[in-house]
Amino acid sequence: MGTPLFVAGDRVTVTPTSVVIKSGKGFSEIPLDRIVRVDFFPPSGQGMGAILFIPNDRATPPTIAAAVDAGLGVFFSPAEEAVFARARSIVEEKRGLAGAPTSPPTPWLYQMVQIPPHLVVQGKAQAGNEAAAYLQNLTNNQAAAGWEFYRVDSFTVTNRPGCLGSLFGGSGQTLQHYVVTFRKPRDVGATAVAAGT
Repeated sequence: MGTPLFVAGDRVTVTPTSVVIKSGKGFSEIPLDRIVRVDFFPPSGQGMGAILFIPNDRATPPTIAAAVDAGLGVFFSPAEEAVFARARSIVEEKRGLAGAPTSPPTPWLYQMVQIPPHLVVQGKAQAGNEAAAYLQNLTNNQAAAGWEFYRVDSFTVTNRPGCLGSLFGGSGQTLQHYVVTFRKPRDVGATAVAAGT
């Protein structure tokens, strides 16, 4: 494991090549070159804090507890905050992560537009090509506003009758809907300023 550069409460060891996390289940070792971010949650009041080391070959756990359970971090007490903060700063310095947002935003913004279930055509100008003409017009209008076409999805929506409708023998109505998705690049610089990073 190499010579320890820093040990925090005998539970997190930062070496020249890895982070070793010790728990009641044993220990896990994460190579430094695979860590893509370090999440640090300082204790609030008398509560516990947490430090997580997220590698690029693992899906991000849904909760802090799940990440700790998976051997990707530990909880720590207010008295231990300084040493765990030091462990974070060492890893971030070695990996060049300092100043990077802990959870990078998605590079895209998305906009969904629901297509009307029935298209009304005047005359025979678009006969046989109504749907394509509608989608082309919609896409060009969105493109003029900076959005690019991404995909079309279909959804089945069933409207169930209410209590009164059911009493009088009403049945549910099932409709097929189409949603067009457009996207454009997120302004990462503006996002970072808004997030205070």
